Amino acid sequence: MRQHGALGRRNTSPQRICVGIDIPVVVWSTPWTIFGARLQSSFAPIDPVDVNINHTAHFSGLFNSYAGVQLAWDLGHGWGFSYLLGGYTTSDQAIAYSSPSLNQRFALSYTTDGWDLTANAIWGIQAHQVTDYPQVSPCPVSPVSPHNGCNPNFLNVDLTATKRFGKWELGPVGFYSTDLSTPVPGYQKQSQFAWGAL
Repeated sequence: MRQHGALGRRNTSPQRICVGIDIPVVVWSTPWTIFGARLQSSFAPIDPVDVNINHTAHFSGLFNSYAGVQLAWDLGHGWGFSYLLGGYTTSDQAIAYSSPSLNQRFALSYTTDGWDLTANAIWGIQAHQVTDYPQVSPCPVSPVSPHNGCNPNFLNVDLTATKRFGKWELGPVGFYSTDLSTPVPGYQKQSQFAWGAL
């Protein structure tokens, strides 16, 4: 079992946003292979999330439950590739996505001689882009979507290029995310890119 936890804080004007996430994930690397790839499965039934927007709002609850299967290939000479097909359940929690979604992940890595060169892409497809659940989202109030949740399809890309030196690991890391669809009229697609040093 893996425990994924994160605390994040984004200082923007006029509000600061603080996020706490604690996700227990059950992962099973099976003894079986398909097309030369190791078959793995993962399951995250309970995902507590807490979001605080300074002096504005506070939300907490359970994020969408998740399950997925993955094929992971060892390509040799330090190279590896994996493909994961998974999904998230629907949820009526304000803190969660308000529709079930298909989640595909593609990862390519070079991990040898202390190097970690990894590109990981997540492609999310929402089953229902507009719902009647009260979701915390940038969905505008409109005749099509009065106070409803709206969920765009999305792409997230994580990039890592680090090298180990004894107990130290150094290098640049970054991410890119973008909306791929417009769930309701008036919705403004969002995208962002950030990088820094690890």
